[in-house]
Amino acid sequence: MNMGIIALLALVLIIMIGFVKKLNIGLLAIATAVVIGYASGQFSTEQILEGFNASLFITLLGVTFLFGIINDNGCLDVLINNIISSFGKRIWFIPILVFIIGWLIAALAGAVAALVFTVSMSIPLARNSGYNPALLMIIGVAGAQSGRFTSITPDGNVVATIMSEQGVEEILTPLTSNVTIGMIILSIAAFIYFKGYKTQKSKVADNMIEKERLTKNHWIALAGVLLFIFCVIALGLDAGLVAISIAMLLLISGISDEKEAFQNIPWNTILMVTGVGLLMNIVKETGGIDILVGTIGDFSNYATIMGMSSFVGGFMSWFSSTLGVVIPTLAPTVSDLAEVIGNNTNETGLLSAMIVGSSSAAFSPASSAGGLILSTIIGDRQFGEKFNSNKLFVTLFGFSIVMLLLNSVLAITGIFNLFN
Repeated sequence: MNMGIIALLALVLIIMIGFVKKLNIGLLAIATAVVIGYASGQFSTEQILEGFNASLFITLLGVTFLFGIINDNGCLDVLINNIISSFGKRIWFIPILVFIIGWLIAALAGAVAALVFTVSMSIPLARNSGYNPALLMIIGVAGAQSGRFTSITPDGNVVATIMSEQGVEEILTPLTSNVTIGMIILSIAAFIYFKGYKTQKSKVADNMIEKERLTKNHWIALAGVLLFIFCVIALGLDAGLVAISIAMLLLISGISDEKEAFQNIPWNTILMVTGVGLLMNIVKETGGIDILVGTIGDFSNYATIMGMSSFVGGFMSWFSSTLGVVIPTLAPTVSDLAEVIGNNTNETGLLSAMIVGSSSAAFSPASSAGGLILSTIIGDRQFGEKFNSNKLFVTLFGFSIVMLLLNSVLAITGIFNLFN
């Protein structure tokens, strides 16, 4: 059998095994890359290790480590709580604000940090405003899915690295704009799906969150965030290296505890992203990417390729991670796929459609975002008694199906290709 086909089948197999056995797909990918590489006789140790992206590892480690310190410090919590408290009775603005907060946190620290922050924040907001917690969490995560692709985030660096290898540069800004359109549509649909328009203000909504004063340590942490943004965006320095340097300065200043900061690093995600890279290198070198491109191309044409790309991305996301699996698998196909389809098919539009589809399906409880939403709601003392876990599972999965189908159809219209 063709080695490219074997490598592709191996990728599908480890995704299934990881999902069923609850094992880290990245570590499974490393083991699989070793077996295929050595067994085929086509790869040396050095060639297998070429798939490990050291720069990406440093970026993922550095940025998550820095924002682990920031989160442990609590400065962002206080700052955002004070913003929210300013709106008082205007609970109609809460879903909009949650989306904006998710977008901004993701733009600074990536989707993982924003996902945890917005889901946690939604519990007290839902309790005091009367909104369905699942609604607020979905809207917050949708905002996070939109803002995650900036030059200072791990998510943005992953995409920029993969696309630059295909000769596609300056993709992050148009990609962010296109995905934001998709997630705004999803948020409006969620508001309707969960009947947010029927929400009644609770008795305590007038004093939802009390304002707090920022302490000296909070200001130091915020100064660290601003310095990080300035160094990366204004000076063009490497995000990972700068993040580690600023993180150490903050630890030396004593504003946070190193042990707590290390515990906040999402090692599972880091290993998943970098581990899948090893196997994807094997897939690429054995011609698996060409086979994947050809297969998608055979079932698509210029009129349907956007919708097909969105659906494929979403289908994979139902059982895996957008950052850890979907992007490393599908993003390398974009340039070749655009060439196969022809008719001036745009790489940015294709990638946007893939990510909108993946982000739409991410609310499945079998995926990372949906799983966190389900566990957080059921784990809460008040909402755990109000919501049935099985019913909520079906509700979330049903929503992910509806949104994937809707956005796949919308993708055909070119709405996620407005910016390129």
